[in-house]
Amino acid sequence: MKQKAQQQPERIRYQKIEYSGPLSEYHTERESYRTKSLTPQQKTMYERTVFGISTIDKKELQKMSPDEIKRIKEQHAKCQNELNIWKQQLVNSISNQIFMRYFPKSPFTKTLTEKYPNVVDPGFVSTISFKVLGIKRADIIQKLMKSGILPKDFYAQSQTKHLKTN
Repeated sequence: MKQKAQQQPERIRYQKIEYSGPLSEYHTERESYRTKSLTPQQKTMYERTVFGISTIDKKELQKMSPDEIKRIKEQHAKCQNELNIWKQQLVNSISNQIFMRYFPKSPFTKTLTEKYPNVVDPGFVSTISFKVLGIKRADIIQKLMKSGILPKDFYAQSQTKHLKTN
């Protein structure tokens, strides 16, 4: 008898959170919410640019020429610098909005937002994550394409290469 009483509240709890209304199938089709998935070539190019040689296994790294390794390292350094500055700009923008909203008449807010609206320090490494800033992989790719770190036709070029290999 006790076992039935203990099982019943679980079933009731489950029934309370289950939604079967007209929107119950709303999130079953996620394709419209996802960004385009990357081809293997795009993924490799993106990972080498953003994460550097750490994404390459040791066997493949030994097969690479020193010039190719140097090029990947340089591109990775440029990418990290660009993303670091971008994160600082976003943090500055968010903090300026917060100060303007909560302390609009403060002299400090006026100085901060008018004299130093978007000051960044290239030597400072921003440790805030992309997730906290609401930045997705597609946003990073767009930023890197705009700055010339990834090719302007990153999506089309890689798609064409992918189609030729299949």
